[in-house]
Amino acid sequence: MKVLEDVIHVCRSLLSMTSARVWLAIAGIAIGVPTSALGVQWAEFKTAKQGVDCQSDLIRIVGAPKGISGEEKIESIISASDNYSTCLSNIDPKKGTIEFVKEQHERQKAGVL
Repeated sequence: MKVLEDVIHVCRSLLSMTSARVWLAIAGIAIGVPTSALGVQWAEFKTAKQGVDCQSDLIRIVGAPKGISGEEKIESIISASDNYSTCLSNIDPKKGTIEFVKEQHERQKAGVL
């Protein structure tokens, strides 16, 4: 009987730890603090995605102007380069998931993706 009580006690302890870990992981994802290996991968993905967004914006701007003079094309590329540098400096590895998803949704609505 004592063994069964010990097993039940261990199972309850594990369940409460698992529940706490799940809530900790959910809170970490919401505020952008990785609390597990999966959270670290998600944080790296969000950072990489922000960099890809900067690159796609640069390609869209540089590739768009067709049929303009050489001087206007150069000015367009210089402006795009400045925008790209600003975009790269604005990458935030600590950006929370909610803010990240909202930003991606806005990009999709604007047709930028």
